[in-house]
Amino acid sequence: MSTKSNAPVLVSKNVSVRFPLNSSASRWRLLFGRGIDSWHDALTNVSLSVPRGKIIGVIGRNGAGKSTLLRTLAGVYPLAAGRVIRLGPISALFELGGMGGLLMTGQQYVIRWLRLNGVPRGDWVDLIEEIRNFSELGDRLDDRIYTYSAGMAARLYFSTATSIGNEIYLIDEVLSVGDEHFQAKCWKRVRERLAKGVSGVLVTHDWSAIMRLCEFTCELEGGQIVAEGDSEAVICGYLKLSDQLDPNRLARFSDECPISVSGISGKNWDFEVPIVVAADSLVFFNYSIEKLILGEDWQILFIGSETLVASSRGDYSVKIQVPNLPLPSGQYRLNLFLSGTKPEDGGIKQNFDIRSWTTGNSIKLHVDGIKESALVKLPFITEFV
Repeated sequence: MSTKSNAPVLVSKNVSVRFPLNSSASRWRLLFGRGIDSWHDALTNVSLSVPRGKIIGVIGRNGAGKSTLLRTLAGVYPLAAGRVIRLGPISALFELGGMGGLLMTGQQYVIRWLRLNGVPRGDWVDLIEEIRNFSELGDRLDDRIYTYSAGMAARLYFSTATSIGNEIYLIDEVLSVGDEHFQAKCWKRVRERLAKGVSGVLVTHDWSAIMRLCEFTCELEGGQIVAEGDSEAVICGYLKLSDQLDPNRLARFSDECPISVSGISGKNWDFEVPIVVAADSLVFFNYSIEKLILGEDWQILFIGSETLVASSRGDYSVKIQVPNLPLPSGQYRLNLFLSGTKPEDGGIKQNFDIRSWTTGNSIKLHVDGIKESALVKLPFITEFV
């Protein structure tokens, strides 16, 4: 039974959406009152539930139905079947800027948005100033939007759309607006909203954004949910990187390769990786360490140096040694890579084998020691002169 803390705030039940196909035959049928005989099924029997305080990810390729689903949840498109239940006010972060013309000034756009969203007039002055500062437009907020660059317009639209807090957010790719500096501000604002218990749906091509915000993800294909569950598993299936590995590859990690290793923060750490080389060939090894907490954080902390480890057929063992392991206590992912030489034509070198969460077989690294807020502990020496 759901409690108030995890009860769903947004639910779609067996939702289907259809659009009429625009053809001369359909137009003649409409003209003579015979109805439309040709339809496109944009969504078919889609069901999802958004718990309070959680953001659900939706990923899929172009044309999968992601944006249609988001607009359907917002009530933009009529349903052919099913129903949508909304248990709170919604802030829709898609098609930002759609309610204003380019001849409007930035401030006129903000005022129109505030009016249409029912914001009390007494709050307008403070909100306009807050939007002016967050967007970093300054005096340019008084200029017409057609004089803005694409980045400036994106900053205006995002700042306005997120200026007031709502319980449910429907987000479509907006975390990639502007330059890197402003993207960081977007992330910070979304994090602040999440800390206050908001819920929502994020649809995006950027699977890394889903890893950072969403514990649960759905994959759409052809207007239907084809996979759902833990974000890591769904993203792994979506990327299909393991399918790119040749089953008859020249080198691979041995079946005796560990699935978990451990170390102690600040102590020397080493482990061995067995590999099998099936033919005379140059084989290169590399590794990386990542911090991955679904719905909270994903960071690549270390990337090693690519090293030649074999040139002929045989069984080998690669030993990794890290002095004074500079990781605070916690859980990490150790990724391993075997590759060949880069082609003479400058193409992409062949990957022989991979151990990574993106292929569903990463090695879990557990580090004991004192807990610290830092991601990495870099040694330093203090010298008094």
